Amino acid sequence: MTNIKDLKIRFDRDPLSYRWGGIASDLSRLSAMIASGLRDPQSFQDVLKETKYFTEWIAPELDFEKQKKLLNLQHKLSEWSDLPISHSVVKREAKNWSRQILKLSGLTA
Repeated sequence: MTNIKDLKIRFDRDPLSYRWGGIASDLSRLSAMIASGLRDPQSFQDVLKETKYFTEWIAPELDFEKQKKLLNLQHKLSEWSDLPISHSVVKREAKNWSRQILKLSGLTA
């Protein structure tokens, strides 16, 4: 994974909607990794860790309702880091969360 300090600088530079999009993209990547057979568990953990950082960094800028939603996502991310949990559950939930986050971002309808 990229240097965390550099990652945060790049993350903070983007508009809020794009940062939401980055979280949604990471969630979609997690789902795709599971769908492809999780050939590289370390990559899965790296993307999971990046997503956790992104959710922590975006939280202070959100209203209370979005913070509650984000807290639920953070709880899920913690559950997923404790593999082996059902890969089919992670695949489905990550895809669902990706859609929800995209809606919150305003990038999709």
